[in-house]
Amino acid sequence: MNSLTQDVGPKMHQDRAFDDRRHMSDRAVNERETYLDGMRGYASLVVLLGHIIIALLPSVVTLLPNDVHSSFDLAIGQSPLGFAWNGNAAVCLFFVLSGYVLSKLAQRSALSVAAQLGRRYVRLAFPMLITVLIPLALVRAGLMNNYAAAQVTHSGWLSLWYQFGPSGRAAIWEMLYGAFSKGQSAYNSNLWTMRLELFGSFYVFVINAMSTSRYIRLVCYLFFIATTPFDYYPLFAVGALLHDFRRPIATCFGLGAFPPLFATMSFVVGIYFCGIPATDTYRSLTWFGWLPLLAAGGENARYWHEIGACLVMIGLLNSRHLQVFFSNGFGRWLGKISFTLYLIHLPIICSLTAWLVLRLQGQSYGLLVTIAGGTSIIAVLGIATSLTKFADTIPTALSQRVGREIDRLGDLTNAALLARREGWHSGVPSNVNKPNGSKLPANEEKLSPQPNGEQPLWSVGLRSPP
Repeated sequence: MNSLTQDVGPKMHQDRAFDDRRHMSDRAVNERETYLDGMRGYASLVVLLGHIIIALLPSVVTLLPNDVHSSFDLAIGQSPLGFAWNGNAAVCLFFVLSGYVLSKLAQRSALSVAAQLGRRYVRLAFPMLITVLIPLALVRAGLMNNYAAAQVTHSGWLSLWYQFGPSGRAAIWEMLYGAFSKGQSAYNSNLWTMRLELFGSFYVFVINAMSTSRYIRLVCYLFFIATTPFDYYPLFAVGALLHDFRRPIATCFGLGAFPPLFATMSFVVGIYFCGIPATDTYRSLTWFGWLPLLAAGGENARYWHEIGACLVMIGLLNSRHLQVFFSNGFGRWLGKISFTLYLIHLPIICSLTAWLVLRLQGQSYGLLVTIAGGTSIIAVLGIATSLTKFADTIPTALSQRVGREIDRLGDLTNAALLARREGWHSGVPSNVNKPNGSKLPANEEKLSPQPNGEQPLWSVGLRSPP
């Protein structure tokens, strides 16, 4: 009996044990910190409110006098309440949350980097592929009234979308490739974040696979930040570092190194920064003009939003009261439907909201905003709740299975290579394993066994060493 046959039993037990570790890893990762889900849910609601407001009351967001519908529009837009509808700040918070959660996943998962990235791609792409059916169907049916409604609401933003002929092939291509490779977002403007999400995930997975030392990872993340200072990618690094150094930071709070209210103050100051509007008249803003100008135009607001999102996350991670608030039933529900809500609300605004605007034209504008806006919020929340099982829960389970299958395929490939090497170097007649007496291919000569006779699987694939 050759050595390959003798190893079958132990090999099967090893595979089964590793499979069990993968499933246990998935369960461990799924032990969610519910307050993070709640924060993600509220951030998704902020994006929804921001898009409804810029569609119906554009001057609240743009601060342009020509877009006003009442004397209150500009005053509301310049107030410190902008965090409630500032979609860019909410997106910054998404990225910090992603960095934190993905670092946790990478450190607890037994999956290889390739499997984690494949899983992440499926987790993002399949919900996109399912929800794109909504705008595709609405455009084909001629129900996108956003351009006509924009003439009533004075919203240049609302007039931008769905001014093209629909194509199912183009929609599928955008969901599976274009949104990730080029940031394409013709069928859903919110998809501009998907490329950042995928590549930000890749950086977090690779850095975690490189070292088990959080200090080495710190150096890697700082280098990552230094090479992408003017993009959103540093937010993923900050989120990952908040996870890696959460215990030392929490210890500082617990030992009184920071004042007891420091976490709450961090959260409040972060919320304040998240309310800064993107405008060229920044210095004239009563509530924000005193802050340093970090860049010109909208970039100034974006940098403040990034700082604000990081402070909000620090406050949330170190305040029990904030965690309890964001873990309540409403927060958990919002968190559950957050991704679906994020994906579906734009086509609903461009169809239902726009149709209501046209139907209510001629009524008082306050009544129009109340009915159109309120109905749209209820519709989006209801549709998101009904679709979450198909657009989020099932794709999430599928992504977990895809991750395991990628590693299973990698294990089979590695096992085949090991078996082939053993065949080449065993005493089996050469005419059996080497037809026509041919030499070993160059690449197989390089795959010679290690001194201990077996090459660990993690050195062949991308799985992190135990």
